Amino acid sequence: MAFASGPSLLGSVWSFSERPSPSLRSGLIGTSDTRSRYRTGVVRRMSSGAGEENGRQVPRPRLFVFDLDGTLWRPEMYELYGGSPFRAAPDGSGEVLDCQGTRVRLLGESKRILATLAEAPDDQVAIASRTDEPSWAREVMDKTIVGTSGRNMRSCFDFEAIAKGSKREHLTQLHHQSGVAFSDMIFYDNEYHNVRTVEELGVFSVYTPDGMTDKVWKQSLEQFAATYTRR
Repeated sequence: MAFASGPSLLGSVWSFSERPSPSLRSGLIGTSDTRSRYRTGVVRRMSSGAGEENGRQVPRPRLFVFDLDGTLWRPEMYELYGGSPFRAAPDGSGEVLDCQGTRVRLLGESKRILATLAEAPDDQVAIASRTDEPSWAREVMDKTIVGTSGRNMRSCFDFEAIAKGSKREHLTQLHHQSGVAFSDMIFYDNEYHNVRTVEELGVFSVYTPDGMTDKVWKQSLEQFAATYTRR
C-alpha cells in the first residue's frame, strides 16, 4: 500500500496500490514504510453522512464519485477498435462486448461496490469522466449488469459529469447538481494528476492505479472516517 498526501491542507490524497509506487512529485508518494512522513495537516471538516460499525457512528461520504476508464473498467473507450453497438457477453457475467468482440471488463470489486451503493438509501453516487467516447460509455453502462437483481450499471449513479475538461470542472458540476459540499465527497481515479487536481477543492481523493480493488475500497473508507475523527 502506498500513501500520498500533498502539502496543501485543502484535501487529502490516499494511494492504495498492490505494488510499491514510484516516487512522484518530489516524494509526495511513498511506500507503506514511508507514508507517515507525508501525513501532514488534517483538514478541519466534517461529513454529515454516517455509517455504523460495532454500534458506533462512523463518518461516511455523502457523495461517492468515480472515474470510469481505468478505475471502474478496462479497456478505456479510446482503446476499443470496434466500439458501438455493444452486446451482452454470452457467459452471463453481466459485462459487454463491443462490435468486434472486445470485452469491457469491470475492474476489481467495481460490480459489487456499485450494487451495494445503489441499495443504500443514504448513499449518493456520481461519475466524473472525460472519456473520449461519451456515447459509448453511456451505452456500456446501460448494458452492463451489476448485482443480482438485473440492475444496469448506469442506474447505480445519481449524477453524471461526462465531458471534456478537467476533473476540477467535473467535481464542481457535481457539487452544483447534488448540493453536496466538496468536504463530504470521496473521489476515485486511476490518474494521479486528476487526484491532485480534485484534492485542491477539498475533496478526499483516492489514487487507484489498479482500479477499484477490495483493498482500495475498504481502506479508503477507513481513512476517510479516520481523517474526520482526528479533526
